Amino acid sequence: MRLEVCIAIVALLFAFSLVIHPNSPAAPVRQGGPKVEVYMTSWCGYCTKTLNYLDGKGVPYAAYDIESDSAAKERYLALGGQGVPLVVIDGNKIAGYSPQAMDRYLQASQ
Repeated sequence: MRLEVCIAIVALLFAFSLVIHPNSPAAPVRQGGPKVEVYMTSWCGYCTKTLNYLDGKGVPYAAYDIESDSAAKERYLALGGQGVPLVVIDGNKIAGYSPQAMDRYLQASQ
C-alpha cells in the first residue's frame, strides 16, 4: 500500500511538472530585453526555483527539458552543460541556482 501511494505521488508530480513546463517551443522573448534560456529537468528542485525566480521578476525565458528534448540536450552539451539548471542570459552561462548572478546579467543587459 505504501509503495503504491509513493508511486502515485511521483506520477502526479511528474504529470504536474509537464503541465507547468510543457515541452514546447521557446517562449517569446521581449523586444529589446535579454535573451534568457534555462536548461532543466522535470525533477530538479533548483530548476523549479530558477523558473520561479525569473517568473517573480517578470523575466520572459525559454525553458528546455534536456531529458525530453534531444535538440535542447545537444545545445546544452555544446554549451558545456554538466548539471542543471544551466541558465544562459545573453550568452552568459550560469551553472546552478544563483539569483545574484542572474540579477547581475539581467541588469547588465538593460
